[in-house]
Amino acid sequence: MKTTEILQRRVSQLMWVTVITVMLSVVLGGMWFLEVVESIGIEARQESVQMLQLEDSLSEARNQLHVQVRHWKNSLLRSDEPEEFARNRADFHTSAAAVQQALENARQQALALGMDVQPIIKLQTQHKLSLETYAQAWQIVEAGKTASYKVAENMTVGMYREFLKSLNQLYASFDQLIKKRVASMGQIKDSSPFRPRFMELGALAVLLPLVALFAFLISYRAMRQLGRHDRRARTIFEAIGDAVVVVDAAGRVTSLNAQAQQLMACTEAQATGQPLDQVFRIADIHTGQAIESPVQKVLRDQKTVAMANGMQLIRQDGSQLAIEDSAAPLLDAHGTLFGVVMVFHDVSERYAVQNELNRERDLFEKTFNMAAVGMAHLSPAGQWTRVNNKLCKITGYSADELMRLSFQGVTHPDDLGSDLVNLKRLLTKEIDIYRSEKRYIRKDGQMVWVAINIRVIWKDDGSPDFGVSVIEDIHSRKLAEQEAALAHQQYEALFEQMPEGVLLIDTEMRIAAHNREAMHQLGYSSAQMQQLHVWDFEAQDDLAQIEARKRKIFQTGRDDFESRYRAADGSLFDVAVSVQLISRYSRPCFGTSLPRSRRPCKLNTWPTTTS
Repeated sequence: MKTTEILQRRVSQLMWVTVITVMLSVVLGGMWFLEVVESIGIEARQESVQMLQLEDSLSEARNQLHVQVRHWKNSLLRSDEPEEFARNRADFHTSAAAVQQALENARQQALALGMDVQPIIKLQTQHKLSLETYAQAWQIVEAGKTASYKVAENMTVGMYREFLKSLNQLYASFDQLIKKRVASMGQIKDSSPFRPRFMELGALAVLLPLVALFAFLISYRAMRQLGRHDRRARTIFEAIGDAVVVVDAAGRVTSLNAQAQQLMACTEAQATGQPLDQVFRIADIHTGQAIESPVQKVLRDQKTVAMANGMQLIRQDGSQLAIEDSAAPLLDAHGTLFGVVMVFHDVSERYAVQNELNRERDLFEKTFNMAAVGMAHLSPAGQWTRVNNKLCKITGYSADELMRLSFQGVTHPDDLGSDLVNLKRLLTKEIDIYRSEKRYIRKDGQMVWVAINIRVIWKDDGSPDFGVSVIEDIHSRKLAEQEAALAHQQYEALFEQMPEGVLLIDTEMRIAAHNREAMHQLGYSSAQMQQLHVWDFEAQDDLAQIEARKRKIFQTGRDDFESRYRAADGSLFDVAVSVQLISRYSRPCFGTSLPRSRRPCKLNTWPTTTS
């Protein structure tokens, strides 16, 4: 009995010991768990914050890099607009500074986590070198010169992809390190092969908290992954160059990106929760009548609405904006519509450019067709590709007939060889412009004289695009020149064959011209006559008298007087001189004549000469 009682007492004691031990194990395990969790929690929270900050910094660097490149491209596209060019360039530098700051933050955070920071330093150096290249590229950009844009673009091509690739590799490598660190959080190493019983009880006591901690770690990793995907999606959402609006199945706005806020002239906070038709109103650009938005069509038909134009957005501030928009349904895994995404962009500038192009095209057409000279475009092979009305009038062909011909088809055969040679010189850039006077053969077979100017327009790749030819009808001038040449020949023949000697004396009192009889009378050779001044053969008047007669002739236009001339052999003879002021080659000249004999006589006036 006593033995039973002793055993029962001992069992009771053991039970109490067991209970107390379990309770102590639970208490000690709980304390141990709290200390471990607290220690792990503090370390985990610190490292988690630092790791999230590191990932955020790298994500920010990547986002700002996208923005930086977008401003670079915009600066090239808008380089002919000084204000836009300056704004995009300033925004580029702001984004570049943000990239550098984000990389510096990432370097400091990686350093605090004990990670290798050399890859980040290398990225910082790579980015600074790329900024120097961009600065050099900007120096060669010239407004309105497409070739300079291409040169600048070629200088920077590939830099963005190479830097982004390096950044993504760095991001991936740090992501692996972070995952390993998170997986190792809370692990307790014990190299002892034996564990006391109370440790097993303690392990049992803290099993559930460890499970909870494990679940916490898994949840943390899942939340971190989800947060990263959310940040990436939001970054992409904001970086899209087009305006994006998302609405729910009831047609209420749930989100819109920065571009949409700018175009709609309202903030996301103002638009969120509002029916779309209250913040996004569109009308026909031609009639001004309100039209149905693509979102309403998608909500009704649950089909994608393709990009369409011809509409204008009535913004919240009352201003209007020409846009193109499209919309698509958002479906869940069961095919149920839960929202609509709408994309639109501003086409006001394109409309303005198109209107300006249409105006310039109309102005060109009118100028081209109403020009007082013939104008044409030619292919590199010499085929007419565009002709104006004046050229049709010059050649006698219709526009369609000329378009089926080449310039060779209307050029006089004797002039064609020179044209072909100079066309080749134009196409090889030996000359910039070809000018010529030549003959065309009209449709009616008549010949017409024209003056042509041809210049080649070149493509960006250096190959010839087309030729511009300006053709002036000079047939009347050529006929007048031929008649003038014939009259001049007749005059020269009459001048030379006159029975009396005739002298033409310029304003410097030098013999400018003479006929054969004058040369015979004075006894000089033709070359000697051209060197004589009046005082070389004037034997009566001195220089003062000669100058006085000269002034009188300029005042009255003529003078008659008697004088005495000296021949080459020294003999003297009296003459009665009649001088008249005439024009020779558009210059004043004195005309007089000599008698056949050396007896005094009155001379006939020589009235005019032709040029």
